[in-house]
Amino acid sequence: MGQAILKMINNLLGEKGYYIAEETIPGIMVIGISIFVGLLVCFFGLKLKRILSVFAAIIFAALTVAVVFLLLDVTAPILGGVALVSLILYIVLAIKLPRFGIFMMIFLYAFSVVIVLLQAQDTTMLLICVGVAFVVALITAIVKDPLIMIITGLGGALAVGQNVGMLLGQTGNLLLVYGVSAGLAIIGIIVQFMSHSKQLVKREKEVVESVKKDSLESEMEEARQILLDDDEDDEN
Repeated sequence: MGQAILKMINNLLGEKGYYIAEETIPGIMVIGISIFVGLLVCFFGLKLKRILSVFAAIIFAALTVAVVFLLLDVTAPILGGVALVSLILYIVLAIKLPRFGIFMMIFLYAFSVVIVLLQAQDTTMLLICVGVAFVVALITAIVKDPLIMIITGLGGALAVGQNVGMLLGQTGNLLLVYGVSAGLAIIGIIVQFMSHSKQLVKREKEVVESVKKDSLESEMEEARQILLDDDEDDEN
């Protein structure tokens, strides 16, 4: 099973992807869309975390169906039921439990990053990649924002680098693929942190303004009450 998954991943990232891009317009369009999505994730991963969590839930549902299909001898209706239940379950969990949604999202991105960087070639390496991705996703679900920005920046940039290599017919040129990925990752992570910092500063200003407004209203109410008390004393 591990060898089959590795073969599928290598086909998607290797010469097969370039062959499709070279010979067909739809292939080029798919790569173009992949580059666009990769850029969005790289530069706006934190802002898109809810949407990415839902997509991750869909992928997890598909993986669940694949595992059931490979391990159990079930009929098509049962497999369809498993698909429907798992899809609804994962999506509901991703929406109702944001940390679980973040876990699924980061697990997929961390796995894709680790498996490419380690160049996994056997089942043992595949299991190591799964373990590393699980730990990273678990920590990210706890820490949240900082690690989300880093992992999505890396994952999105790596996707862009690989697809640029496919588009140019240079999938074996690791210097090109990793160079593009590293440059984009640095820029994307910096942009995400700067954008997040601006949001935090904006929220702090809103809180300060709200406190000042409440304080001013409180002082005005106290002053009005004092004037009313003075008027009552004068009447007496």
